[in-house]
Amino acid sequence: MKPTARRHAAWLLGLAALLAGALWHWAREAPESTGAPAEAPVPVAALPLPLPQPVALPGGAGASAASAPRALPRPDGADEGLEVCGGGRVPAEQVRLWRANPDLGRAWLDQQMQGLEARTQAAVAEVAARLAAGPVRQQVAARLLMGDADGAASLAVLGSDVGAYQLATAGCVGRGLAQGGAGCGALSPQRWAALDSSDARPWLLVLSQAQQAKDTLAVEEALAALAGRPRLSRRFHLLTSEVLQGLPPAMEPATRAQVLIVTMGIQAAWADAGMASLRRACGGEARRPTARFAVCQTVARQMLAASTDFMEATLAQKMADDLSVPKRDQAFTAEALAAAWATFLEVAHARPGADMSCRSLQAQGDLTAQLAREGELPYAMAQWRARQAR
Repeated sequence: MKPTARRHAAWLLGLAALLAGALWHWAREAPESTGAPAEAPVPVAALPLPLPQPVALPGGAGASAASAPRALPRPDGADEGLEVCGGGRVPAEQVRLWRANPDLGRAWLDQQMQGLEARTQAAVAEVAARLAAGPVRQQVAARLLMGDADGAASLAVLGSDVGAYQLATAGCVGRGLAQGGAGCGALSPQRWAALDSSDARPWLLVLSQAQQAKDTLAVEEALAALAGRPRLSRRFHLLTSEVLQGLPPAMEPATRAQVLIVTMGIQAAWADAGMASLRRACGGEARRPTARFAVCQTVARQMLAASTDFMEATLAQKMADDLSVPKRDQAFTAEALAAAWATFLEVAHARPGADMSCRSLQAQGDLTAQLAREGELPYAMAQWRARQAR
């Protein structure tokens, strides 16, 4: 898919999810006499707040009761009507018409989508322009925000900013790293590892490349390097952290939320071979008492302790169990991760409802910024432990 097409797809996914919350407000309560079930919102993993739909625990561990569908709260306490931030309030009479004839609501949604996409494109371009005037890391973020991964890589290789290099690499994984030439082909995990010798994450990519080349010796060397590096830089929210710095202070909540949703959609589309490569290297024969078994135990334990997002932590914890890492040596048990995930969803739903009101969108933006600063796993664990201490 060409960069322009990928960027357009990311916008449409994010915008559809944003407005789907508005449709959920009335469609789920349509009269039963229509004979058709209410439609759930478009499921998009990039949302900063979970929409009111079942959300499975990362790793397939099941769904939390806290994520079950529920009626959206009315921001102003009214029983009818719908607020659309930036577009005014839809009167109760109009909402009742939509419930009687859902096609009218979908026509309204299409009309709103056109205007919202245009506003979002303009806002994303504005943020990208602000970032492009900053230091190299922000310039790299600007290119990625506009769908130009090769341009981001060309900027990153010119300097020694490890953050810029990591960000460009994240946007280029799956596009031919270390293949020679310009753009993404000029990036290599070995160069990233040289820029930051304490980080285990580039060695996950080195491991993936060694597996693809079927180089057993290189696989062993990558595993040994991982075992010797207990620090793991974050995997997600890299682009969000930079975009937050490019948001104009006066940007209104709806537009801010749209930009952040697009940003998270871009990140969600990035390939990540890290944990999958590690599980391949440490599965099968590696689970028997061999030299690799001991190394894999160390890596699993360290990855679990250093992970900052649920997906990665869940996979690392499962690997630790498969490799018989004692529970006392695991930073998080499966039960603790499940409880923290449930708490995360409860805290998210306790904020203003996932609808289209300005208050709700402001809450979504605020939570996204907090997760970018802290990481979703540390944030959720802190919330869960605070509840346990009460």
